[in-house]
Amino acid sequence: MAAYAVEFSPQARAQRAAIQAWSREHRQASFERIVRELPAVLRHLQRSPYLGKVYEPRDAQPVRRILLNRTRYHLYDRPDDANRKMFN
Repeated sequence: MAAYAVEFSPQARAQRAAIQAWSREHRQASFERIVRELPAVLRHLQRSPYLGKVYEPRDAQPVRRILLNRTRYHLYDRPDDANRKMFN
């Protein structure tokens, strides 16, 4: 099975940058965990796009939610099988 491409929404990119900036300034150990954990989870998602639990927010499409164990953040994604992409 070919890997899915991962695309971040502008909102997700901004949130990731804010989390990394805060962690870099206030908690270096947390920043290092984020830098290691996020790419590892994304690699898993590229091969297994249906990881995580379905989350159905009000007034929005269902997404999948994955807990990042080390940092306790959640990653939300929506697989697009037709285009083999993951949207975060």
